[in-house]
Amino acid sequence: SHGTESPSPVLESVKTKASKISPGISLADVRNLLTNQQLVRPMSAQSLSPTSIHVEWGFVDEYKDIIDGFVVRYQDIDRNSRILSTNVYQSTQLTLNDLEKFTLYEVNVLPMYMGIEGASTTARVKTAEDVPSSPPTNVQATWHNNDSLLIIWEPPNKLTHNGALKGYKIYVANNNTRTVKTKEVDVKSESYIFTNMAKNFHYTVTVTAFNRVGESPHSFEAFVAGNLAHPPAVAAVAPPTSKTSVHDSWLVIVLIVVMGTILW
Repeated sequence: SHGTESPSPVLESVKTKASKISPGISLADVRNLLTNQQLVRPMSAQSLSPTSIHVEWGFVDEYKDIIDGFVVRYQDIDRNSRILSTNVYQSTQLTLNDLEKFTLYEVNVLPMYMGIEGASTTARVKTAEDVPSSPPTNVQATWHNNDSLLIIWEPPNKLTHNGALKGYKIYVANNNTRTVKTKEVDVKSESYIFTNMAKNFHYTVTVTAFNRVGESPHSFEAFVAGNLAHPPAVAAVAPPTSKTSVHDSWLVIVLIVVMGTILW
């Protein structure tokens, strides 16, 4: 049988000004240089905000004529998300935006020439802290005894802490007087008991989480009705009397006496 062969690769030359590159260098040689030489110098990477990172890098100047641009790849390491990529031309710096808050990113910069990518330089940087983006969950409030309220909750999702949590704040609103009690507890706590609560009032409870920057949104409200398990005793009330009832009683007595006299 007969077959076809792929055409031989065309060797293209690269004109350079660098002393270490021959005028007649082939694409295969360029690929070898890009992949085996560290042409991109170590980069600096810093967080600009909770959602942005700025990176800068350099390159070996003598090889600049075989560098068309750079490929910047970055990935959220904390969530192991997909790798994102962007190309940079005529610049050695880039600001990455719309990132996750307080999250570790790995950034790689690779030189490229005519679609050929070279060896990368890598840096890791964490975006800045921000207030927690979600509140504690599953907040519940119940009467612990006649005059104590037990509040329990669960921490927010770890990926929404946006920093190291410092603790929780509990808000208890009296639905009758509209007064609010607050209590701050440490991050290890997931419950708290309020004592000396008026048992005949209704209460609404919310909880927030906080870190060094500030507080999360408030949780969904937990409602607890007044504790009426031991209602106050009701005094007995004597049946009402009236002049009419007294008059009727005397009338009956008179009739009995009269009837007795007649029969006698």
